[in-house]
Amino acid sequence: MKTWLSVLLVLVSMRIYATDNIVNVYNWTGYMPPQVLKEFTAKTGIKVNASYFDGNETLFAKLANSNNHSGYDVVVPSADYVTRMRDAGMLQTINHTRLKHLNDITPGLLNKPFDPHNQYSIPYFWGVTGIIVNRRYFPNLKIHSWADLWQPALKNQILMLDSATEPFEIALKVIGYPPNSENPQQIKAAYYKLIALLPNVKVFNITAPQSIIGNGDVSIGVVYNGDAFPMMQLNNNLHFIFPHDGAFAWIDNISIPKNAPHSMGVVNMSTKLPAGFAYLESFDSHIQYDIRYATDNNLVGRKLDGYKSNVCIVSTPLGQALKNIQSELQQQGLEIFVFETYRPQRASDDLQQWGLEKNEQHNKTDYYPNIDKANFGALGYINQRSSHTRGAAVDLTIIDSSTNKALEMGTRFDFMDPLSHPDNTDITKIAFKNRQFLQALMKQHGFESLATEWWHFKLADEPFSECYFDFVVE
Repeated sequence: MKTWLSVLLVLVSMRIYATDNIVNVYNWTGYMPPQVLKEFTAKTGIKVNASYFDGNETLFAKLANSNNHSGYDVVVPSADYVTRMRDAGMLQTINHTRLKHLNDITPGLLNKPFDPHNQYSIPYFWGVTGIIVNRRYFPNLKIHSWADLWQPALKNQILMLDSATEPFEIALKVIGYPPNSENPQQIKAAYYKLIALLPNVKVFNITAPQSIIGNGDVSIGVVYNGDAFPMMQLNNNLHFIFPHDGAFAWIDNISIPKNAPHSMGVVNMSTKLPAGFAYLESFDSHIQYDIRYATDNNLVGRKLDGYKSNVCIVSTPLGQALKNIQSELQQQGLEIFVFETYRPQRASDDLQQWGLEKNEQHNKTDYYPNIDKANFGALGYINQRSSHTRGAAVDLTIIDSSTNKALEMGTRFDFMDPLSHPDNTDITKIAFKNRQFLQALMKQHGFESLATEWWHFKLADEPFSECYFDFVVE
């Protein structure tokens, strides 16, 4: 299949929030390295169940036969099948407000005729279809165009893609018709043109062209550029040709099937929250976050009680303040990145209990190498009554909008150590300067800082100063 070339880490970019911490992906074979799936799970706490298909026809049949209850949350159809699946009612529309990096995609790949305004798909991979030739067997063969494939000298020599799309595109192009023609007479003419090519075709294959061509079983193949590249790296006799009459571009896309079993791409705004609370998206859908206690990427090393989803819930004044801060930073090419806002009381209780368990130390090196966990309470690192539970606190940092990288702050989030104190000068000058900038910014917008954590801020005017909430984060 077309080789790995990431346009964006699409699952993360689409911010898939699976209510059961699972997402089921149906993808082309070889399209996503296992390491990427592991990193996604480590970052989000969501397990990826990946299944693979060898062609659009298989994908379409799978969804069609399931009566739109395939069990998949994400599928990867090619351009023409996006249209077909959309018209068959197999896909649901995509909420673009959750795609924080949609503007980073090459504009020429967006808003294509097969899916105007990308209502049902987001580009994932793109490339071209061309011809690969083994010069060892044909050192003097002239191949410049698709029509050259019909040469009698190529009898029983060609690998043709086992697809309903590319062969007809080639035949239509050769006889002078548009490669995407829907005219029945033109398609019929292309069919007979392909019949004339059959003596030259040794094998139809779409899943293993690299092994077939690499082993010398065929000397010429119609292949995707992504398959051609690794073959050419291993065999200097192989040459990829862009036909003079035009190579065919393709786009494979991320789509969400109708009735996907896990909620994706959007936060379920229908979940009823207590009065005075809302999802951060309702204030500013572009603010990025990763609620660390909803994952295992935290000092405890597991998800805390009370977190069902990696979503960000805020009190109304906190949400408005974060919106204002984000707006101010954007004028400087910066943004906020949120680690924690509302936390259920049961999570604070869970954290408190973890602090008492002396044998639970497996994240000590990363988060508290110089501190005895037994002293967390006395040092103010863990409090059973937290301002997070009152809806008044936020843990955050600042990122560069152009690179999406965090500004240097001297330590990581939740690093329990004197180095994390906002006024500690045993860090680099740039880190100290960035901390002071963050402190001043938050104070300007009505927040108080914490003496032990540079990332933690609390509204000076709390909306629920005497209330400790315990509704689940979902």
